[in-house]
Amino acid sequence: MKVTYIHHSCFVWEGKNTMIVYDYWRDTPHGKLHNILSSTGKQIYFVNSHFHEDHFSRDVLTWDRNKRTPPRLLLSHDIVKRRRVDKELPSAIMRPGDHYEDEYILLDVYRSTDVGVSTLITLKDDSHESCFHAGDLNNWYFPEGDERLHILVHEMEGLYLSTLRDIQLDHPHVTHAMLPLDPRLGLEQLRGPSQWLARIETSHFYPMHTWGRHEQAQEQIEQLAYLFPRTQFHYEADPESMRIYGDFFEVVREQIELAESGQLFAPREKTSGQESEASGSEAPEIES
Repeated sequence: MKVTYIHHSCFVWEGKNTMIVYDYWRDTPHGKLHNILSSTGKQIYFVNSHFHEDHFSRDVLTWDRNKRTPPRLLLSHDIVKRRRVDKELPSAIMRPGDHYEDEYILLDVYRSTDVGVSTLITLKDDSHESCFHAGDLNNWYFPEGDERLHILVHEMEGLYLSTLRDIQLDHPHVTHAMLPLDPRLGLEQLRGPSQWLARIETSHFYPMHTWGRHEQAQEQIEQLAYLFPRTQFHYEADPESMRIYGDFFEVVREQIELAESGQLFAPREKTSGQESEASGSEAPEIES
């Protein structure tokens, strides 16, 4: 089994009979994803967690549709609604709590702390490997009063921990896990990944959503590797990442620079409710 990083939050997970592509948005200048998929005879899946521009491209809707076995589309419900996708096109329209099964995979769908869903897929081949892709599920621990956070910090943390609890009950161990390591969170960017790793036994961990901050991401991974020595950590620095982001990076540049300078975060006193686990099913949308 093989996991290949493409860009941002996009990975290809290759199984014995499958090629599963997560959150495709843009390919590399040298066509890394196209080269991988063009040479395979395996069943291709496109799994897209939500409608945000950096997690979905309409290219997946037409990708090799004329092949005898075209790709199967597993799309979040908000993609179908917000991007006006024909409901007959996806093999599954994913909502939290849904399950999908075919001859190759088992899919469990969970909540996000942003829009859309997070997903956990188990292969039905003899490996029985599993892979969790968070989409935009994270403990978005932005400072109080930040305009991107539309609920209280302890409510965000409670919603995140509640979702982890649901996943842990179904899957106490996963083979591969892909979660955000977002530099906009400054000193708090390890909070969500650490909470995941403390609760769910994970063989291989892959950070994503790093916005091209490769040195910073590598430092964070080293800290996680020290704290969780039983997990193997994988991070591939892509020197062309900023070229791929292009003008889209301007959306987050100021937020990242403020976080790196320490200006974005002011000291905050903990409240007694910060470790509570909220049970609400709806999450706020993080502006990214």
